[in-house]
Amino acid sequence: MTDKIYMITKSDDTITYDFGVQVPAPVVSRISCEYAHDGDRAVLYGDYFIDDRNVPLTITMAGNVPVSEIICIEKTKVSFRIPQGSQRGYLNVKSIYGTGRSKFQFRDDRGMILLFFGLRSNDLALIFVLQVLISICAGSIFPLLWSMYADCADLQQRLSPHFIHGAFS
Repeated sequence: MTDKIYMITKSDDTITYDFGVQVPAPVVSRISCEYAHDGDRAVLYGDYFIDDRNVPLTITMAGNVPVSEIICIEKTKVSFRIPQGSQRGYLNVKSIYGTGRSKFQFRDDRGMILLFFGLRSNDLALIFVLQVLISICAGSIFPLLWSMYADCADLQQRLSPHFIHGAFS
């Protein structure tokens, strides 16, 4: 790139204008699997993944863990292998035009289930216990609710059978 625009007139005169091309830093929108394991293949989706031979594209996982195996680079996606020791957090993609941070957190375990906002994935036993307790407490409500609906319908049918049958006859 020359950062110049050349305009040629009818009389074959060449006029040169300075023209700056500003390519944005990489934009990291999403990943193929947010919960991929170490060694799995993943794909980052976004834009401006520019790989320059002088300044190669790099990906850094949370905890400053570099990605050593990039499989394929395209302008809008990058395939790579999740490095050993990857942690939960944001990913950074660096190109010749700057560094972009992911809009998501890799292996994000915050708020997985509405009721369990304060719990993490290593609290799995506690999550199961709470789920059982909630099922026991709420379990009897739903059959009772439906039996009340059935009783109301039955009572109405016994009190005014002509209304129910007459309305649809």
